Amino acid sequence: MKNRFLIYLVILLAIGLIFAPTTLIAQEPSRGGETEIEDESDDGTASSEVRLRFINRRLERVQERVNNESLRGEIQERVQNQAEATERIQNALEKIEGRPAYLRFLIGPDYKNAGELRSQIVRLRNEIRQLTNLKERLSGTEAEEVQTTIDELETESNTLETNLQEKLTGFSLFGWLARLFVKSGE
Repeated sequence: MKNRFLIYLVILLAIGLIFAPTTLIAQEPSRGGETEIEDESDDGTASSEVRLRFINRRLERVQERVNNESLRGEIQERVQNQAEATERIQNALEKIEGRPAYLRFLIGPDYKNAGELRSQIVRLRNEIRQLTNLKERLSGTEAEEVQTTIDELETESNTLETNLQEKLTGFSLFGWLARLFVKSGE
């Protein structure tokens, strides 16, 4: 019985070593200070933050040009919600990507922060729906800018979801056990 356990352990370790090069690759540090919208870094953290902040600035410019106070207040609320969502998305992505490679190999990705990121993606989609309603009440250049913002938010939402799916894939030795605890805790 003890020999069987050792054989299983050796097989698991061998499988782990086979898949280890794909999970233990060191990540390049993100490039700080770049403000280009087309910044496509490998990890997606900095580029997502930059794009979301750019989208937020566009909404602020629309807010400054709108004459109707009720619409201006609604846009201000969207700007505040977007800024808060950007901060939470950034924190969740940093925690997911900051997880040491040995932990990802042993117990898998950070499922707690992945759940936070999923909820922020849902929140982004809700903001998109609210911006669509707002756009219908605007006219001219403001409506066009809000539509551009909506398109960019949809693209960013899809990018974040793809990035999250990539982070959640991969081999981990005891990931099945970690997922079992995460699901039982919900």
